[in-house]
Order: sequence, then structure tokens, then C-alpha cells
Amino acid sequence: MPDTILEIKEVTKKFSHGIVAVNNVSFSISEGEIFGILGPKNSGKTTILRLICGLTHMTEGDILIDGVSIKNDFKKAIRDVGALIRSPKLFNHMTCFANLRYYANFYEGITDKDISNYARLLGFEHFLKRRISKCPKEIKQKVGIAQAIIHKPKLLIIDDPFYNLDVREINTMSSLLKLLAEKEKIALIISSRMLGEMEKICNTIGVFNEGNMVELKTMIQLLEGSTNSQKLKFTVDYPNFAGKIIAEELKLKVSLAGNAILVYTNKADLQIITSTLKKYELSIFKIEIITKTLEQVFAEILERRALSKSWLS
Repeated sequence: MPDTILEIKEVTKKFSHGIVAVNNVSFSISEGEIFGILGPKNSGKTTILRLICGLTHMTEGDILIDGVSIKNDFKKAIRDVGALIRSPKLFNHMTCFANLRYYANFYEGITDKDISNYARLLGFEHFLKRRISKCPKEIKQKVGIAQAIIHKPKLLIIDDPFYNLDVREINTMSSLLKLLAEKEKIALIISSRMLGEMEKICNTIGVFNEGNMVELKTMIQLLEGSTNSQKLKFTVDYPNFAGKIIAEELKLKVSLAGNAILVYTNKADLQIITSTLKKYELSIFKIEIITKTLEQVFAEILERRALSKSWLS
């Protein structure tokens, strides 16, 4: 069983003017896990990242990094943390290697060979002798990640890893983050508005809204457990007739989609629907399983919260 790297225990952050930025939040992250934080603006997601990094102090609760409380021994706990908040802070007049050597000097035992190995792992070894000012955005971002993991942390925090990257660079970054989790066994906690990429790489999702964590599920639980999370699409020769049969005989919700029918159920009903259509000698040309995206599920969660709030007010 993977070791628990990060534990957030009933953490609350209140500001002096009375605003509760984070309200009694608890969750944990294991080694090799990619934990995604989602939420609208001012939902508390950035504050929780700042609390983990020690950039602001919690009002209540505790945060443990590899079993060490940041309240009791901050220096020891934070040694196992690396962080990249948006664009990395790099010296443009220095080479990629010199930048990494500069940050490596803050720690003991990091050799030039270690720096070269990380550059090779992250795919920018051919840029080590090039000045930062002459490097493309993707390489700068990779140097920033190398800077964050140069001391071999167990936890890596990245706020918006896809910031300012183009489509090709975004795909490369997604692959890189998965590599760090799977090969290096680093626990990652990331926040991004690019929900399509988050869906591809995250194992677990925590949704924040108004300081509260309103949803905490694995990606599979989140996508498959939402309302009408799956639909079965049957392309048939007589869609009107096919839809009527499925609705009347199987009591399932059906809608028309051109020359196809959408059946609002999951793949467990696939065989009985297929058998029913064939019983009436209907030709099935194509069957598709349509699953909701993370973006759709996220919108539903926020909509439910807004509706429940309106009912209570």
C-alpha cells in the first residue's frame, strides 16, 4: 500500500476581516498520486496550496508532510516539498544549468550529475548550456519543475502547470507530470483551469467552493457516479421506432439524435437493449458509450451547490 505523503487535518483559514478562505478541510495524498484541485475564483484552492507551502498560516487544524507536522517542525516538513507557482522564477542572463546549480546550492549533496540526470528525465538536456532568455516557454517550465524537484521532494505542488503553454507543450507537460508520479513516485497536487488535461492525468479530484471542499472522489468515481453519467448511442435504421420500443418495453429514458437514439443508462444494459432491438429486426450500425467529461461534472457540482444555497436562503 502506498505511503501517505500529505495529510490535511480539519484545516481552517480565517482572515482578520472575517472571511473564511478555507473551512474545516481534510484530505490526504499518497506517493505516486496526482491530486487535482478544482474550484471557481475565490473558492479556497489557492489558499490551501499556500497553507501547505507555509506561505500563510492556518487558523485551525494541522498539515502533515510525510508524517511531520508543519506546526511542530516546519523546517523538517518543508524539506520534502517542492513547489512551482505558475511561471518559474529564473535568472534570464544565466544558463539552464547555472540556474539549477544556484538552487541546488541551497541543499546538501546535489551534484552536477544529479542536475544532468534531471534534465535528461525532463527532456531538456540539450538546453543546459543555453541562457534562459534564449529558451522557449516549454523549456523554461521544465527548468522550473527541475528546480522544484532538485532536492528530491516527496510532494510536488504546481499551481497551473499548463500556464502560457501551447497545445503541443501542454501534451508534453501532461506526460511529464505522469512520469514524475509513476516513475519517481512523487505525490503531486495540482490546480488548473484546463479540465481536459486534469481529466487525463489526475487520480483524485477535490472540488472547492466558497472555502469548502464540496466533493472528494477518485476520477473514476466522479465521472461514473454523476447523474446520467453515461449514455448509450445506437445508430439504427428506424430511430423513431427503436426509441419507442426501448422506452415502452425497457422503461428507459430515450432521446433522438439524428439517425440514432440516446439511451440514458450505463453499459450494463447494453446487451438487453441490443437484444430488444434485434428482436424487432432493427439493424444496428454503430454503438457508442458516451461518458460525461470532467468539465461537465464540475459544472453540475457547482450548479447543485448554487441550487441548494438558493433553497436555503
